[in-house]
Amino acid sequence: MQHPLPSKKDSFLAWLVVLSAALFFCYEFIQMNMFDAINGELMRAFNLNATQISNLSSSFFWADMLFVFPAGLLLDRYSTRLVLLIMMGSCVVGTFLFSASQSYEFALATHFFVGIGDAFGFLCALILASRWFHTDRQALVTGLIVTFAMLGGVLAHTPVAYLVTQLGWRHAMVVNGFLGIALWILMWLLVQDKPKHAVLTHDEMIKNHPFLPGLWRALGNFQNWIAGLYTGLTNLPLMVIGGLWGNTFLREVHHFNSANATTISSMLFMGTIFGSPFFGTLSDKIQNRRTPMFIGAAISLVLSIVMIYAHYDNLWLAATLFFALGFSTSCQILGYPIITANNPSHLTGTALGLSASIIMASAALCQQFFGAWLDKLSHGQMVDGLAFYSDTMFQTTMLVFPVTLALSVLLVVWIKEPKHQKIITHP
Repeated sequence: MQHPLPSKKDSFLAWLVVLSAALFFCYEFIQMNMFDAINGELMRAFNLNATQISNLSSSFFWADMLFVFPAGLLLDRYSTRLVLLIMMGSCVVGTFLFSASQSYEFALATHFFVGIGDAFGFLCALILASRWFHTDRQALVTGLIVTFAMLGGVLAHTPVAYLVTQLGWRHAMVVNGFLGIALWILMWLLVQDKPKHAVLTHDEMIKNHPFLPGLWRALGNFQNWIAGLYTGLTNLPLMVIGGLWGNTFLREVHHFNSANATTISSMLFMGTIFGSPFFGTLSDKIQNRRTPMFIGAAISLVLSIVMIYAHYDNLWLAATLFFALGFSTSCQILGYPIITANNPSHLTGTALGLSASIIMASAALCQQFFGAWLDKLSHGQMVDGLAFYSDTMFQTTMLVFPVTLALSVLLVVWIKEPKHQKIITHP
C-alpha cells in the first residue's frame, strides 16, 4: 500500500488508530497474566495442584496457538476493524463467563475461549501498523504496541491483587469485564482500516493474490519460523514467571509477603514497558535488528541465572533485578519487524500468524512443563491443604530459562537482516 507524504494530521491519526487497536492487546495481557495474582485463590476455590493451575493458565496460550494462524489468514482477507471489534467482544463475554465458573472444567473452557480472542489482538495492531507506518519505523511502532500490552501486564498484578483482596476473585473478574466494555467502545470510535489516501485497497490486494500460494509461501519462509522461535524463547520469563509463577516463587524462595511479591513480579512488565521502545528506537536508528537481538538475549541469559541463584530479601534489589530482566527480554519485539520485512505486504497477517503460533506454543508448553516438573519434584507434599514447593524445587525447575535463553542467543545466527529502504512514503 503506497501513500503520499503525510501531513501532521495524518501522522497523528496513524498513531491514534494503531495505539487504539493496541488497547485490545493490552486487555488480553491482563487476561493472560492475572493468574500470577490470583492463582492462590483459584487453587483454593477449585482444589488445584501446580499441574492443574498451569493447565488452566496455559489453556489461554493453547487457544491462541490454535487460532492465531487462522487469524492471520482472516486478517489478510477481511476488515481488520470488524475482526478486532468482534473478537474483543468475545473476550469480554469470556471474561464474564470465567467470573461465574463453578467448576475447574468450566473455568478451563472459558479461559480457553478468552485466549481465542488474543489470537487476534496483537495481529490486528501489527497489521494496522504495517498499513499506517513505513517499514523504517516498524520496530519503534511495534515496541510501543508491546508497551501498551505491558501496561496490561502491570494491571494484572498489584491492581488485580488489590481487587481480589477487596472484592474476591469473582467480583474482580466482573470489574475486569466492565473495563473490557469501556475499551471496546473506545476502539469502535477510533480504529480505521487504512489511510484514506491509500492507492491499493485491501480488496484489490486479496483479488490479486490467491489464498493457497500465499499460505505455502509463508510456511516455506524460514525467517518466519526462526524469528517466531527466537521471540517465543526470549519471551518465556515474562510469560511463565510474570504470568503465573513469579508471586509464588518470590514468596516461597525469598519469603516476601504476597503484596511485595506481586509488586516485584510486575516489574518484569514495567521493564518491558521501557525496554520495548528502547530496543525499537535503537534498532531503527542504527538500521540493524540482529545486534540488539543478540545483546538483549545474552544479557537476559545472565540475569536469569542471577534471578535463580542469588539471595535477595530486599524489595528494591529484587524489583530492580526483575525490571532489568523485563527490559532485556524486550529485545524480542524485534522479531516482528524481521517477519514484516521478510514477507510481502499481502502476507503480513499470515506470516505473523504463523510466527505467533510458535510463540504461544512455546509459552503453553513451558507453563505446563513448569507445573508438571514442580509436582514431580514435590512428590505430592501438602501444607495447610495446599501443595508445597520448596526453594530447591523452584530453582531446579527454573533452569528452563537459562537453557531457552541460550538457544535464543544462538538463533540470532540464522536470522536474516532485512534490507532497509530510506523511502518516506507515510508516517
